[in-house]
Amino acid sequence: ECKWNFENKMLLLNAEYYFSVGDFDKATEGYHLSITSARNHRFVCEEAIANELGAYFQLERGRVDLSMCFMKQAIECYQSWGALKKAEILKHIIQNL
Repeated sequence: ECKWNFENKMLLLNAEYYFSVGDFDKATEGYHLSITSARNHRFVCEEAIANELGAYFQLERGRVDLSMCFMKQAIECYQSWGALKKAEILKHIIQNL
């Protein structure tokens, strides 16, 4: 009945699973789907987390520019959510990339 409550979380778990087993195409799709679902259902905190994890995924693959895009979006979401300290931590990470 409340599929939308859990959809982004399940998609993010799937993305992390596919990342862990090396299926990078499915992981990439999973991060994008999770972010979109969280945004569509206004779960800004979960959109932030999905963007942050997507950033680390891309960074691990050596895609620094793409990782920065995800990280900047995560920072915006964390700020919108009021998690200002977390946003500052991510800004510091970006500066060191």
